[in-house]
Amino acid sequence: WIKQTIIRAIANQAKMIRIPVHMIDKIRNYKKAFTKLSVDLGREPLDTEIAELDFVWFAHELGYKKYFCMAMNDIFDIKDELIENISLIITTLDNSAMFESKRDEVNNEIEMVVQMMESLIRENSTKALDQTAYSKKYDELARQYEDASLRLEDIEIRLAEERTRKDNLEKFIAGLKSGYAGEFDEDLFYTMVDTMTVHSKENIVVLLKCGTEITVRL
Repeated sequence: WIKQTIIRAIANQAKMIRIPVHMIDKIRNYKKAFTKLSVDLGREPLDTEIAELDFVWFAHELGYKKYFCMAMNDIFDIKDELIENISLIITTLDNSAMFESKRDEVNNEIEMVVQMMESLIRENSTKALDQTAYSKKYDELARQYEDASLRLEDIEIRLAEERTRKDNLEKFIAGLKSGYAGEFDEDLFYTMVDTMTVHSKENIVVLLKCGTEITVRL
């Protein structure tokens, strides 16, 4: 409920709406096309030449720069409040320590199972054990090892996601603190923007890496 309250407050202050958006890949495709045509033509390509490669108007007209600047003007008007709210999210919703503890527990479990398997194999090599009973016990230990390994893999994935989320939010805060000069800044763009989508030339939605969405209209 804390997270929902914070997100709702941010949304109310910035007048944002939640719409699924995916635009960054198209921007990257534009940059690839620009580079390729520059090499092929020996000069900077025209917008019409890039458009021939079937990239949308938004990418080949570099409209994303203008809309990014407009979105940043809205964001930096409430940056102090946004920094405070995001910092609270990082503090209250960071589960890294929990997943690290679970990882250590499962690693210890795996180590114990491996030791038991090695001990069982040594015992079977020096004593005349009942092979049916031996196989049954070995298979059970192998099952425990596989189960623990799968749990460890899941924990590692979740831990990596937690760290990535926290790192993105911290970079986002750093971007806010660095200030905005009113002009397009490519480093700031890739630090703060997750995706952009074009619903029309008058309606662009910018999804920031903190989870906030801003609708920019002409």
